[in-house]
Formats: sequence, C-alpha cells, structure tokens
Amino acid sequence: MIISEKERKILINAPDGQRASQEIIELHSLQDFHFEGSSQLKIQDSYLDSKDFILAKRNNYIRLRGKKTGRLITIRLIKDGIIDEITHPLNDEGLGIALNVLAENYEELKTPQLTLPNFLEIFQSIGLNEVLRVTLDRIERDIFLEDLKIGKMKIDVYQYIFPNTFGPFFELELNSYKKAFHKHVDDLIELILKKMEGIVELSELSKYSRGINITYGFNYK
Repeated sequence: MIISEKERKILINAPDGQRASQEIIELHSLQDFHFEGSSQLKIQDSYLDSKDFILAKRNNYIRLRGKKTGRLITIRLIKDGIIDEITHPLNDEGLGIALNVLAENYEELKTPQLTLPNFLEIFQSIGLNEVLRVTLDRIERDIFLEDLKIGKMKIDVYQYIFPNTFGPFFELELNSYKKAFHKHVDDLIELILKKMEGIVELSELSKYSRGINITYGFNYK
C-alpha cells in the first residue's frame, strides 16, 4: 500500500519518559479531541543504506520490520515536505516494488542479483547493507475530533541495538492520513506541547536519522 501521510514527532525527555508516556497512554481527552484504544506492539526494525548514506542524505530510508503479525518492507521518500511511503509484506512482490523505487530515485545503485538466496543479500548486491537496528515497544491510540477519526497516536519506547546499544528513548508520534485532517492534528500537537511544557519538544528527525547521527556522526544539512 502507498501511504501519503503527515507525520509529526514529539520527543519526551528521558528522565520524564516513563511517567510522561504513561500519562499520554491514560489520557482520555484534551479539549475537543479524545483518544480511544490501546494496541500494544513489539517491533524490531532494520535500516539499510550505502556506505556513503545516500538515502540518509535525502532524509529517506528503507526499513525491514519484524513484528508478531509478520514482516514488512517500507521505503520512504520525502517530497515537498510530505512523506510518500510504500509498505508491503516482505516477500518477492514487496522486494520488487522496493527495488524499482530505489532504481527510479538512485541511479548510483547497482543492478540487483535476483538469483541470490535471501533478501538481505540482494540488497547487498545493489550496495545497501544494514546500518542500524532498533527495538520498539509501541502503544497505538486513535485520535478523534468529536465523532470523526482524524489520525493515530503512537507512544514509543525504543532502543538501538546495532551496531551499538544505546537508549531507551521516548517518543510520541502523531499521524494524519488525509490532508483535510492535517490542521486538526497540528492543533492537537500545540495542546500537547502546552500541557507538557518543559517535558516534550518537537523533532524533525526519524528514528533512523537520530540513530545514525549518534552512531556514525552523520549530520544533516
């Protein structure tokens, strides 16, 4: 599936992380917004890039995700500030979609050797290797404005485990999947920032971006 979404991230200060995350999990409403559901997920993500970080330099990524319900492959491209994200089950079709998108956007990558026996080797054949791995404990909640579902809230506790171990980090991610709802979710973010002033702050970095910044000293321009 192709997802055009607007994604906003709010960092939670580590010393306040557990308490603040629990407060958000238990929050029922905030002015005209209310929150429902509490789905728990355990996730492990592997990010691939070239030795020169050609994806990271454009704030893009390719991610292999494992969770209880299956394995997924995601390629994310940012265009004009909007995320174009393709997610598919990690199978031959998903691999083919990801390779085609990479070929269209990165001419410097090599031709894939499709006869290799596993997916990681095929990515290695075009010049991509695992550069980062992250484990996540996530709780997802639906965001409603009156009776209208306008987005999703994700409360994450995550830790980097490859090539080095560091963390945990605490993060709140809010997503809206329709342009008509973007402004409403932005308004909600302002309410959260005000309610938790001094504990949270907006961030433009993905987990991948933050991880390679810390691990490899990669700095975005």
